[in-house]
Amino acid sequence: MDNPKLQKLPVINFGQENLQYGTKSWSLARNEVRHALEECGCFLAVYDAVSFNLRDSVFSALEKLFDLPVETKKKNTSDRLFFGYLSDHRDSAIRESVEIENATDIEEVKKFSKLKWPQGNDDNFSGIIHEYANLIAKLEQVVTRMVFESYGVEKLKCDSHIDSITYLLLLNSYEAPGVDDEYLLT
Repeated sequence: MDNPKLQKLPVINFGQENLQYGTKSWSLARNEVRHALEECGCFLAVYDAVSFNLRDSVFSALEKLFDLPVETKKKNTSDRLFFGYLSDHRDSAIRESVEIENATDIEEVKKFSKLKWPQGNDDNFSGIIHEYANLIAKLEQVVTRMVFESYGVEKLKCDSHIDSITYLLLLNSYEAPGVDDEYLLT
């Protein structure tokens, strides 16, 4: 039986027509974004700009990244808490994360790639991750613009806010526990 207190996660389509600023489609999507954020705090974005081919390339690149030895992954360090390489303290195969700061800057992604594959990476990890990060950043900027506009905030303030953003791409790997496995989360 359906619980009336449980809401369905809103799904918003960010197809090409909804990304055209000033159109009726833009206005409808903008209103959906505001409503979803006010009511649920989040939504599921359908975003065709990330093609199936790119998505598959990203997953393939991430498999190669997370297959690297733990010592190599640990080279990604940061002075900031929870940045760099993180893993479940008991078994790194269960849960790991790696972040790339300023992933919309190709030079930063290349620097990260060089740290992981000093001998070079022929699979174009940098290009794939950079392309993906920029597409996701574009979506974030569209959503930000829609939120600012829906509340009547000046375009200049929105542009200034967007210009001040730097992007952190957080890459995660989770191992699904088996039926008989017991894990205590700490």
